[in-house]
Amino acid sequence: MDEVSKITGFDRFFLSLLVEQAEMDSRIREGLDSDLLLAAKQAGMSDKRIAELSGLSASEVRDMRNRAGMKPCVHFVDTCAGEFNALTPYCYTTYGEADEGEPLGENAVAIIASGPNRIGQGLEFDTCCTLASFAFRSKG
Repeated sequence: MDEVSKITGFDRFFLSLLVEQAEMDSRIREGLDSDLLLAAKQAGMSDKRIAELSGLSASEVRDMRNRAGMKPCVHFVDTCAGEFNALTPYCYTTYGEADEGEPLGENAVAIIASGPNRIGQGLEFDTCCTLASFAFRSKG
């Protein structure tokens, strides 16, 4: 790990995530059961990717997930550090945990982003969400 980090300049933490993903890929290639499927979904893998690794079709993986009762659930990120309830929380989906989400209502708007929000991305992320909110508001 140290040598690869030195050669590539990649942080060891990032490299360890790549190793974890490679290990998950290998386990799926060896055989997929519902426990491994849940672990793969919690790791953020798509049904399509799991299908490619397991030799199943994406619809077979989806059917397996549905038979096991695995449905996406919503978790909220406390953007106000518990000081008060956030009116516009960030959220993400995962599998195998309690769902914190509730229906948004008939006139609600959800702004969907891709990937994690990291330190240093806050300004760009907040600006995009703000501009999208202004655009929706201008349309009534």
